Order: sequence, then structure tokens, then C-alpha cells
Amino acid sequence: NFYIMPSASKKSLIIAGVAAVILLVGAALIVVAVVELTKNKNEPSKSEKIPTTSTTPHNPSNNGTLQIPTTTLTPIICNMAIAVDSSIDVLPLYQFFKEINIIKNNISSLIINFRNTYLASYNRYVQNEYSFNSMNNINDFQNNLNMISPGSGSNLSLLLTNIASLNPPFCGKISTYIFISEYCPDEILKSIPLVDEIKKKGSINFIIIGNRIKASYLAALQPSNILTFDIDNNNINVILNFIKSTQSCGFIDSSICKTTDIPTTVESLTTPQSLPLDCNIAIGVDLSSDILSPNYFEIEIEILQNNISNIIPDFRNVALLGYNNDVTYKKDFQSLNSKIDFISELESFTQKPGFNLTSLLQNLNSLNVPSCEKLSTFIFLSENVTDILSSIPFAVELRNKGTLNFIILGTGVKKVDLKPLNPSSVYEFDLAKCDVESLLIYFSNQIMCDRKNCLPTTTPKPCIKKKECNVILGVDSSSDELESQFFKTELELLQYNISNVIPDFSRLAIFDYNENVNLDRYYGTLESQNEFIKAIGNITQSPGFKLSNLLQKISMLIIPNNYKVSTYVLISKYDENEILLSKDYSKYINSIGSLNFIILGTDIKEDDLKPLEYSNIITYDLGTCDTQPIVQFFSNSLTCSETCTPTHCNPNQKLCNIMFSIDTSSDILSSDSYNQLIGYIENNISSIVTDFDYAGISSYNENPNINYPIGSISDIVDFKSKLKSLKQNSGWRLSLMLNDLVRNINLQTYTKLNTFVFITNFNQTEIDLSYNAAKYLTSIGTLNFVIVGTKPQMRNFLSLNPTSMYHLDFSNCDVNELVNYFRNALDCSVDCGKSSLVPITTTPTAICDLYITFAIDTYDQALSNYNFNFEKKIIYNNVSNIITDFSKTSIFSFDRNQKLFLFNSIHNKYEFSEDINYIKQSNKSSLSTTMKLIDIQNTSGGKLSTFIFLSHKNIEEINLSINYSYSLTKKGTLTFVLIGTEVDENDLQKLTYSNVIYWNFKQCSIEKLHYALFFCDKSHNVGNNIFDQINIIENYFFNSFESQEESFLTFVGEGKKSLNNSFAIIQPNDGNTLNKYILEILKLSISNGEISYLNLIKQFYNHLSLANEDVYTNYPIIVFFFNSYLNDLSSVKEVLQKIKDEKLQKIKSVAIIFQKEYENNATFLVGDSNVFYSKNTSRKNMYNDIVLWILNKICENSGESTNSPLFTVTPSIQLTSTNTIQTTKESKPIDNCKNYFTFAIDTNSDSLNKSEFNFLKNVIKNNISSLITNYSTVSIDTFDIKYNRWYTFGEIRTIEEFMMNIYVLKQRKMTSFDLLIQRLNKLPISNGWVMSTYIFISRIYKNEINKSVIDTKILKSKGTLNFIILGNNILESDLSPLQPSNVFSWDLTSSSVDKLKKFFNNSIACNNIN
Repeated sequence: NFYIMPSASKKSLIIAGVAAVILLVGAALIVVAVVELTKNKNEPSKSEKIPTTSTTPHNPSNNGTLQIPTTTLTPIICNMAIAVDSSIDVLPLYQFFKEINIIKNNISSLIINFRNTYLASYNRYVQNEYSFNSMNNINDFQNNLNMISPGSGSNLSLLLTNIASLNPPFCGKISTYIFISEYCPDEILKSIPLVDEIKKKGSINFIIIGNRIKASYLAALQPSNILTFDIDNNNINVILNFIKSTQSCGFIDSSICKTTDIPTTVESLTTPQSLPLDCNIAIGVDLSSDILSPNYFEIEIEILQNNISNIIPDFRNVALLGYNNDVTYKKDFQSLNSKIDFISELESFTQKPGFNLTSLLQNLNSLNVPSCEKLSTFIFLSENVTDILSSIPFAVELRNKGTLNFIILGTGVKKVDLKPLNPSSVYEFDLAKCDVESLLIYFSNQIMCDRKNCLPTTTPKPCIKKKECNVILGVDSSSDELESQFFKTELELLQYNISNVIPDFSRLAIFDYNENVNLDRYYGTLESQNEFIKAIGNITQSPGFKLSNLLQKISMLIIPNNYKVSTYVLISKYDENEILLSKDYSKYINSIGSLNFIILGTDIKEDDLKPLEYSNIITYDLGTCDTQPIVQFFSNSLTCSETCTPTHCNPNQKLCNIMFSIDTSSDILSSDSYNQLIGYIENNISSIVTDFDYAGISSYNENPNINYPIGSISDIVDFKSKLKSLKQNSGWRLSLMLNDLVRNINLQTYTKLNTFVFITNFNQTEIDLSYNAAKYLTSIGTLNFVIVGTKPQMRNFLSLNPTSMYHLDFSNCDVNELVNYFRNALDCSVDCGKSSLVPITTTPTAICDLYITFAIDTYDQALSNYNFNFEKKIIYNNVSNIITDFSKTSIFSFDRNQKLFLFNSIHNKYEFSEDINYIKQSNKSSLSTTMKLIDIQNTSGGKLSTFIFLSHKNIEEINLSINYSYSLTKKGTLTFVLIGTEVDENDLQKLTYSNVIYWNFKQCSIEKLHYALFFCDKSHNVGNNIFDQINIIENYFFNSFESQEESFLTFVGEGKKSLNNSFAIIQPNDGNTLNKYILEILKLSISNGEISYLNLIKQFYNHLSLANEDVYTNYPIIVFFFNSYLNDLSSVKEVLQKIKDEKLQKIKSVAIIFQKEYENNATFLVGDSNVFYSKNTSRKNMYNDIVLWILNKICENSGESTNSPLFTVTPSIQLTSTNTIQTTKESKPIDNCKNYFTFAIDTNSDSLNKSEFNFLKNVIKNNISSLITNYSTVSIDTFDIKYNRWYTFGEIRTIEEFMMNIYVLKQRKMTSFDLLIQRLNKLPISNGWVMSTYIFISRIYKNEINKSVIDTKILKSKGTLNFIILGNNILESDLSPLQPSNVFSWDLTSSSVDKLKKFFNNSIACNNIN
């Protein structure tokens, strides 16, 4: 029992006795808990018995003095690490989700302090890793669990490596809990030493789920404890009791910790200089006499003086405020020096009537918080909060600084009353029971402490921290669904409720939308709440609903200061078409801050908005008009930017913040090359740094590290020394490095950060994960990529939009050029006007202010004089037609001694032709010099389109042009026109460019651009013809790679509904966008009957009213697919004629039919000569023939012909066709097999032409696919392992995904059979399962066979190894050294498809399921 504490008059005796009984962590309040742990029967030494304490409850009376026990607790550290098994190799998907839910909803209740908790998931990789101090509360923990997705593989050793390297908070023991479902013997062996390391830091406990692994399998690891948990039994108490009884709490040997946080003497409590942690604590003391009686008030003060004072590490980091109707007492940070000061200040507190929480929160936010801004706020309160709405913004700000915690005194307030403030925690303190010990444990766990390791800022002068919140409101003013009284309710919600929580009216823009979109107020035009109320009151209703137009206009707004924008759209109507048209806009708006929807009424549901990308959504019940949840929603979803405003800004000041981010990966760069790179930085690049106080060094390989933050380097000697300390390691995680910089860099307002990232590798996934971080780093300064070596290419990184790029070639490095690049890339300016609001405009920028440059290869050994003159003739007679302003046109030759014709020197077409004709051939030629001269032209901010006519190959010149090509691409477009056959696109692979055009002008008179709009038919009987339609579209698009044509296209579809894809134009070479819209067409539901193109053609007509008609080129065409009897043909034909008469006079229309019976329909719509019947050509050549027919139709009556071989098709004569591929499903003999399937497809374009390759894909999609029952056991790979994606087991879930993944495979002129086999051997196979491998092969070389003998033997041992020979380039005997299980020679004809299917079934490896 505790001693009963005397009254306040005897406090000095208590103070004197405190030091004798307290053992506390000096750095921070260590997590304190009174926990009784049950010893494990088998391992009694594994758990620690924690002594329990008790108190005698007292019944306080207003007539007596309450005596409070002074509690001194032994600190208990219970760190926890939880690892989720996210592999579904053997674990059913539903059990995976049960695993997540048990951890989220049950185990989470056992966690004392979420900041002392580590969470990760593992399959083949360790993912969703959240280390200590990354989670603050149960919401963070549960949200992180929601992010975990299933995968394949089980890399236990990698997970344990990460856990073994953890540095536990406060040097406390870690209780590690590993969920495991799969037995991998190799992983067990690799994990043995790691388990030993983890046990030194606490305990490691395995929780077995599923039935594929037994406890005995883990015996070799000798873990602390093992639980075999029946996840289907739902006996949650089993797992909870297991965790309770196996937790390891306390301290570990301080030598194991990297930093010892445990104080060794009591004196350290009053010696803040020795503390490794900072704990900033603000306490709001309830001084109101409205509810709190004098005796209870005395209890509150005495608990603070005599109990809570004992667990405060440093009183200098405590702020103390007393409040009632106002804040009547206030002691800021650094004003209290000791416990005596703290007690004395509390002694002076007295009660008064009144209660004002808003005033308290406002004063708490104005505190000058030391030590990196982490703040733990504790507010004692005794009465219900009447000013809850006005308190919300200040509560949000306090919570963002650390934790906001309420301690309720008595029964006048309930937890639910404080919910709108979204506090970090709420504790109800029963004044009758007066359980001080539990209060102290609670208080302890909510304190947020930070090491003194926050990154130094580059702020040379003090600055004022502030949050800047740009807000956009989209008010629904449509009368379609919203009745007038409900419209009034919407406006009043904004005027009298949400207006209370808008942070800054000058940063607010207001739109309303119905049929039209109105910008009611833009940034900088509102100053007060009254002005806002008036502006909202002026909005009136009208019919119509244009959500997409609203989001489009919002996305066009100039963002003040590039700060984050919180967009709130109120919406009352469901319009599927408008939602689909809004997808791209919603994605952009959400990316610049947050997009939040407030649903009004019942016509639209939250699920209806799922196609859009947004942050938050809520429904406002117009019946009850409960405004409080909406106001809370508004405050909690505000996305703001942290700013630091200096007291004074000097516009003439120059301040160069520089962060060097070094690629220390050893995956590509040898140690010699790495040392050479460091030498360049040490001895050359370092010369750009004028003040090393503003330079920093970071590095990355598998892990990122801000090794030396800005402010930590003193001079050049120190810089070089620290640079040399960096070490290479394996792995390459660019995304982690960029995101780490975003999280940790802190700059003075008005200054910029120059980030230089050195890059030695390339991985598309890393690029995708880097997008948002790169965008942010560019917005706060410059982001510059230095591409090192030969593995990565500049074009690989274009999607990240860096400020600049430079290629550093060790074999050809010009040091002066290198240093000049770095110097010129610096932006050291200080923009004092940056914080002022930018005026808004609703006028979009013009498409471009276009400059055009032509550069002509004049080398006389490349072209004959006749051909050279013919080239010039085509340029000045035909290509010149694309020029709209000759004064913005320039002409260069490869001979630097010849005259240059610069901008403003050419005034008309005649002068242009004269200047082109002036250029002569010579024996001098320099591509790099020419590109350098082009690059230094002044375009006055306009876009530059550069066309380089190249007729000969010089590798040295190409290498010298790398940096210029990137620079020109950044300024606009760079197109290479390759003349003749000497130069190939592969020769240009090191360059960055927009387009490559092959021009064999002996067969072609002019280069042409053309545009096609395809209407896809997904009527009730479309069947597999949808893939024919898509293949035709794809062949049309990729025709630009093989001829002079450059194909722009749009495709739309009609099925159960209309899909217009926003009539987006897919640019040449943009295969990603093509695949995106193909997927949309495939997902479009099939109509129940016939369809009509009328809705889509009308939409296209209306779209043309908004579009720039020039984008449709001089050669537009519409292609209609007919797979049924189409409705409304007369109306479609009428709109088609209107398009031709009013919009696109040159447009043509054609139709492609798949059944003869639809010929009359098609002829009526487009005319007799404009219909192509798909069976009028062989199945094998159908796609190419149709595309060539379309191209000829484009050129008809234009006086020109395509560059493709001419052919004639007579639609009225039906030719004999081959049989179409049947997709009749057969019996599936594999249902009872534990079997994986691997398809490896030869994508080499040298041995298969495009038609053969498409035919092959169609057979796999439409025939072989029907023989598979479980697609999660299927993998897809190709001979081109570099570009085509590899789909491993578990990544494909449905037949549709399988067909799509086969469909998107592309051919290339490269093959790597031996590397393919090596990769197939790495596929993860569950114990007891086998693999059937099917390799479709058209060509193989003897050296590849010799290199692959051993690997194919290993592959065959896993099941069956089956080859399908395509064509006649390989004999079965050629493959005999590989000893395949089975071989099938296929002539690529539809008549032999049934034999192929039979071969497939007969060659399956099968291990029967028990």
C-alpha cells in the first residue's frame, strides 16, 4: 500500500523524499505501465514478473481534505514488433484478410504505446515497413494495416534481418511476433543466426496460421515461443493470452543499443543538458469554478504538484497555462527551471467562474515550442465544451504538432463530447476513486519525445512558423436534384458553420456549378467571414450539372505560392458520364493537396464516386441538418503547407542550398568507377559550393541516408572527409531517397533547394514510386539528375520532369563542361514576393508559341547529290506547309562553316525555299556542334520543335550529343528523320528524343501525319471480335514505327453504356496510354442487344466545338466497326455530315464488318467503296491488310500515297478465308493437380512477323487460356526480359487479366534465352507442388543452347519442360541437348490449334492433391 499523502501544507517533505524512490528515464518519459505478465510454463525465464502496486480508494467530500498518494513507479518498457505474413502461396486469401483483422481489431488493444511499435509485412519482399516512432496512435496502426496487400513468396530471413537491425526505443526489450504460414527450408537455415540476435533484444515468438507448417518445422530456430493458431476457429482469446503471457518487458544490455537512453542517476532528471531526448509538454489546468468544487480543484493541483511533477524530465521544456473564462495564468517554455518552480507556479493558481476552451487552445498554439516542434499537450477539463466548433481549427493544429490529450475531471464531460476535436486520446479521471497510478501511466504513454537529431535548417535568421491552407469550394447550384429549401440548407451550412473553420479567407476560391461553372470569388478577393457569407448568399440555382467542367476549371487555377490546395466539392446528382469525364481532373486535383466530396441528399451514393481519385468523402443528411460532422470533416481533411516566414527578406540576397545525393549502389558501378565519381565531386564539382554551411550530403543504395544534413559541414576539408566516409552497398532505391529528402529537408522561406541526384541504375518501379517526391523537390527549387555510366539512359527519367539532366561518361568526361553544368543548374535566388497571392485567371494558356528548327545532314559521303537535292526539294515544297510563322523558323547544316539561318532572318515561304536551297554538301559534318548551336537559340519562352535530318552514322558524334538532346527535348520536341538505311533507331539509344521517323524518300513523296477515330462495337454478339477490333487499332497505331506515317488516334466504345475516353488523342509512341484505353474498352460491359453509335457521334460533334481542330491533322478518318445491326443509322449519318460540313471538312469515314450480313448497314452509312469485310483476306494477314486499306483510304483523292506496298481489296467479292480460331472449352484435367504453369514467349521480331506474333497471342488468349482453372498459379515471361513485364505467380487472378497480359506483349529485336531460363528457375514454388513450363520458341542459337544446358536441367526437374517450335527456323533435334520433356512443332495455322491444345493437356506435370 502507498503512504497517504498529507495536505498541501506538508508538500516540502514530499519533495525531499522523491529522489530516493524514483528511477526514471532522463531523456524522455519512458513508457510506464503496470502490467502483470504470466510466466510461460515451459520457459519461466522468458517473462519478467512485474511487482504490482495498489491504492486505497477514498471518497472525496466537499467537507474534508482529500489525501492523495504520491506514486513513484518503476519504468517498464514494452516495445513490440509485429510481422504480417502477406504471402498467399499457401494461405487462402480469406485467411490473409482474417489475419489482418485480428491484428487490427484485437491485438491492437494490447499495445501500450504505438510509438514503441514496429510493423511490417513480408512475402517475397519486406513491405509496408513502419519503424519505431512512426505511429502515434491506434488509427495510424490500423490505417497502416489497411495498406498491406497480398503477394507471393516468403522471405523470412530478409524480414528478420530488418528486425535484428532495429534500435529499440529507450534500450527496452522488444517482443517480436511473426505470423507465418509457409515452410521454406532454405529460409529457416538462413534465419537461425538472426533469431539469436533478436532474442538478445527481447523475445521472438512465432504464430503459425494455416495448415502448411508445423511447430516442429521451426524447432531449428529455437524461438522464445510458438503458437499454432486455428485462424478459422475465431477463438481470439487464445492469441491474446499468448501475447500477454509472452511479452518481454524491461531493459536490455545497453551495449546492444546504439544509443543508451537510460539515466544512471537521479540527478540526470534535473540536468537537461545531458538528456538525449526532448519532451516538450504543455499543460492546460482547469481553473473554472462552474463545476469543479474547491476540494476537487485542490485534488487537480496536488496531483500535478506531487505526482505528475515526478515524471517530467526537464521543466524547461514545460509550458503551464491556467484557464477559466480566459487564460489567466501562462508560463511559456524556458520560464520554469526546476520542479520547485513548477510547484510554486501551481500554488498561485486560483479558481474563477467561466470556461473558454477556444481561448486556451489558441494560447497553446502561440507557445514558442523548442526542440524541433514536437509537443505533447494535456488539457484538464471539468465541464462540457460549448465552443466546440470554434475550437476545431486550433485542435487540429495542436494535434499536428504532436499529441493533444484531454483529462476529464468528474462526470460533467463525456468522451463523445470531445469527438469533434479528434484528440489523440481522452482519459476519464474518476475524482471519487482517484486512481493516480493509472493516470500517471496514461500521462506517460501520451508524451511524444524526440531525439536532438532533427535536421538543421538553412535559416540564417529567425523565422515565424505558419500553416498556409489554400482552399477551393465547389458549390452545387444545380436545381436538377436539389430542391430550393435544401439548396438554402447547403448555403447556410457554408455560411454559418464551415465559415467558422476556414483558416484564411484570402486563400479561398469559390466556384458554383450547374449547366455552367462560375468563378464567384478567387484567391485574394476575400478578407473576412462577413465577405464570405455575402459571397455565398449571392449564389443562385439553375438547371444542369457539369461536374467535369468544374474540376477542369479548378485544375486550371494558378496555385498561390504552390502551396497545397484543399478542394471541397458539394454534389447532389449522379451522372455517370460526368463522373467518367472527371477522372483525369480528379487525379490532378488530389495530387496537389486533397480532393474531398460532401454528398447532398440521396440521389448520389459514396460508391458512385469510386471511379474518381479523392482523399475523403462524407454524406450530409439534409433531413437532420447535423452540421457538426461536416465541420469536423472539413477541419480534419484540410491539407496545408508548413511555411517559415523570415522577419525580413532581402531580394538581393543570394543563398545556395545544395544537397548532393550520391548513388552508393554497388549493383552496377565497380569500386574503381565509384571512386572516380567521388573524385569528380571532391576535386571538381565541390568548386560550385560558396558556403559549406548550406551544403549537405545524402546517399542511397538499398536504404537511403541523409548522412550529413545541410548545416553539418564546416568547410571544403570537412566536405571531402565526409564524402570519403560513404561506402558502397547493394540495392538501389531512388524512391526512398527522394521521399526521405521530402520528409526531412527544412528550408527558410524565400530560399530554394538545389538537389543533385547521381544515378547509376534504372528500375521502372522506382521511377513510378518517385513521381510525387520529384514533383515536390522541383517545386521548392531545382531537381537535377546526373546520369552516371551506361546502364541508365536520360529518357528513362523524363517522366519525373527534373529541372535538368546531365550524362557523365567516365570514358569521355570534359571536366570544365561538367563543372559548368552544375554551376548553371544552381538557383540561388531569394524571391521576396513569393508569399504574395498570385492573381487568378480562368483563361488557359495558348497551346504553344511555336518555334521550328530544321537541321540538315550535309555529309557528302552519305547521299548522292541527286538524293540530297531531292531531300531539299521535299523540305521546301512540302514540309514547309507545317510552318505558320517563318520568322520563328531557323535552318542549320551539319557543316559549321556554312551560313546559319536564324530566327527572324526568314520572312516567307520564298525566302525559306531559297535558304534551304543555299545549303550544300561538304566533307565536314558534326551532329553535336549543330545540336549545341540549336540549343543556345533564344525562343523567348516559346516551345521549340527541332527536326534533324540524319543520313549517316557517327557514334562519337552521337555520344557527344547526349546532353544536348535532353536539353532540346525539355524545350519542346526533338524529332530525328532517318534518311536511307545507314542509320537505325538503335544507334540513337543513348539520346533523348520525342520521335524517330524513317524516310525512304525513293518510295514516298511526303511525310504525313494522320488521325483516326475508331468506334468499337461491344454489342451482344461481339464474342472474340473485340480482340480483332483492338488488334486493328494497335496495328494502325504501331504502323508509325514501320513507315513514314505518324498515327494519332482516339477510340471509343458502345456497349451496355457509352465510353468516350474523353476523346483523348493518343500521341505516336505513347504505348502506355494506348494500353490504358484498351483496358477500358475490355472492361466495358457488353450490350444486351443491338447498339447505336448516335450518342457517341453526337458527343464527338460537341467535343469538336471545344477542341482545336488543328490537332486532328490534315488527314482525319473515322472507322466504324460493325458487329451487329446498328440502330439510328440515319441520325448517325446526319451528324457525320454535320461534322464534315461544319467542323472537319477533310474527314473521311469507313467501316469494317465482321459478318457479311452487316454490309448493307455499313454501306448505307459510309458508302459502297468504304466498307471492308474482314474475311476478304487471310486470317493471318488480316490486321496488316486492314490497316493498309485504311491508310490508302486516307490518301485517296489527296494526290499522295502511303509508303506501304499497295494492294487492292474489292469488298463486294468474298474470298475464301481460313477457319477462325475456336474457343470451345474442354475438360480440365488439372483440377486435382498441385501444379504451376509458366508461359515463356518468343518476342523476337527477327523470326516472327507481326501477323504471326499476333496470331500466336490470340491462340494463347482464346484457346490455351480456357484450359486453365486457377490463374494465380500462372506466370508469363518473354525472351525479351528487359522491356516486357514479367508476371509471377499470384499476380494474375482472372482469365481477363491473363488475356490482357498476353495482349500487351510487344516484339523487339532482342532475345536472351539463357537469361530467361535463369529467371524461370527463380520462380517461387510451394513445397509439394510442380511446374509445367511451356516455351514458345521461333529461333535459338547454338551458343545459347550450350549456356543453358544446366539451367534447363534444373527447370525440368521441377515438373515438365515443354517446347512449342514456331515456324520452320528450328528443328526438334536442335533442342535435344536441352533434354526437353516434350516438343511440338507448330506451323502457326488455325487448323492445328486443336493439336496444340491436346499437346498442352498431355504435357502437364501433376502432383495429385491429397
